[in-house]
Amino acid sequence: MDCGIQVKDSVVEAFNLMKIVSRKSEQRRKFLCLRVSDDDRYVIVNEEFDNEEFDNVKKPSEDDFLKFLSYLKSDCCCIVIYDVCYETTNSLVKDDLVIVNWCPEKAPAKQKLQFASAINIVKTKLQGVKATLQFNSMEDVSRSAVAEKLGKDVVKVEGVKVEE
Repeated sequence: MDCGIQVKDSVVEAFNLMKIVSRKSEQRRKFLCLRVSDDDRYVIVNEEFDNEEFDNVKKPSEDDFLKFLSYLKSDCCCIVIYDVCYETTNSLVKDDLVIVNWCPEKAPAKQKLQFASAINIVKTKLQGVKATLQFNSMEDVSRSAVAEKLGKDVVKVEGVKVEE
C-alpha cells in the first residue's frame, strides 16, 4: 500500500551522519525520531526530540535504552532510528542501526495506516540498517526483543544482560 508519503532529504542527511561519523568518536547521534508532517506528505525529523545534541556513546549505558523508551508515546506513532550497542557471546561489542516502527494501539487509525506504509518507504531510503523492529505496546518492548533481531548470539544490550 502506497500512501504517497515521501521521505524529506533532511531525514536522509541526518541518517547518513549517524552512519558516517567515525565509530571511534565519542560524540554522535544515538537516536533519530521521525514523524509524518502536518500536511501528511512527508516523513520528517520530529522537532520535539531533535535538539541537535549528540550523545556520548563511548560506553554502552542502561540510560540509553531508557532514553529510547522515552521516544515512545502511548498515543502517537513514530519511527525511531536507534544506534544500539550490544555484546555477543564471544565478548565482541558492536553497534548497529535499527529502525523501530512504533504504532501503539491508542494511536489514531489514520496515523497507524500512514506509518504502516511509511515504514517501507523509510526502509528503502535509509540504507545500512541491521534490523527493523515493530512494536505496538510497551509490553512488546524489551532488550531481549531488540537482541533477538540483532542475532542469536547477543547477550547484552546497552551494557545490560539480556534476560532469556
